[in-house]
Amino acid sequence: MQDLIDEMGFRRDGRKGEQVRNGVFRLNCFSNADGSAYLEQGKTKVLCAVYGPREPRQRNRQLEDRCFVNCQFSQALFAPASQARRQRGDRKGHEHQRLIEKAMENVITTTSYPHSQIDIFFEVLSSDGSVLSTCFNTAILALADAGIAMKGLPAAVSLGISEYEPCVDLCGREENPQNPVITIAMMGKDVIMIHLQNYVLQDRVAKMLDAGEEACARMSGIMEAAIMKHLKLSFNKMEKRFAAPAVV
Repeated sequence: MQDLIDEMGFRRDGRKGEQVRNGVFRLNCFSNADGSAYLEQGKTKVLCAVYGPREPRQRNRQLEDRCFVNCQFSQALFAPASQARRQRGDRKGHEHQRLIEKAMENVITTTSYPHSQIDIFFEVLSSDGSVLSTCFNTAILALADAGIAMKGLPAAVSLGISEYEPCVDLCGREENPQNPVITIAMMGKDVIMIHLQNYVLQDRVAKMLDAGEEACARMSGIMEAAIMKHLKLSFNKMEKRFAAPAVV
């Protein structure tokens, strides 16, 4: 197993184990979508667009007591060479799609939108680790931009383990197939989504989950600040637009 942290306590990119990568958060990227967001976590870049709630086109998706959540996951053709073949319909993308669908059913107040459908579309522009957690976080931002009622503001992170301590927000070089990787999404103390790649020793699970809970709380705070900043800018624009003309 590849060790993620050296003897000095640093990872390959200079971060400590508990540090996440620098992020760029943008909301309302598409004018034709009900909600949209762009999230850049390190070199992993994801676009998300949300449409709905709207009337389902297929009758079997029209549920009497709640809305139907549909996700579509695709990889951009100009993504890095190692990921270029991952387009819509591949196995890993399909797995991410189903995981996020199930998670969003627990996050969205689905009973508020009966007989309707919410579509969530992802486009991975660049992949350098933690794709599943980045997609989840981008979807939460896009849902917030669309004004869709949610039970809270959850966040997701990826987790690895070294000989010394857990690592959060793994980059591509740290997601070695031989290393255990846990992707977890939490809303407070509640686990919304969890996915395990490879096996992990039982005595290390608790330490990884504790680190994941702390990292999810920090990421949720960062996302909340991004939403508040977007709302503040939007309100300022509206005030300027509808401000009364100066009297001469």
